[in-house]
Amino acid sequence: MENEFKEDWGFVVTVTEAKPGCRAGHKVGDRFEFQYGTPLGLCGEAFCAMYPLIHALRLGADLVTYGEAKDPDSTTFTCPDHAWVTFEVRRVRRE
Repeated sequence: MENEFKEDWGFVVTVTEAKPGCRAGHKVGDRFEFQYGTPLGLCGEAFCAMYPLIHALRLGADLVTYGEAKDPDSTTFTCPDHAWVTFEVRRVRRE
């Protein structure tokens, strides 16, 4: 079944830091591109924790006004499991 909804935003989640011991095996440079839904290969625990941020971005949240971000479309997110991994979360306007 084809998606009936037009997604205005896509997302790119990139691993920017990774300590040894990540149970999902994430490494610096791992990259996940998606519009909606959990991207294949991204740690489910990390995705569940970052989902409220992704949803806010999908709805047009302004990261500069409401946070410490310098870029309204990008921020960092730290893994909730002992901070093993740091991700860059970026929204990308879809045509």
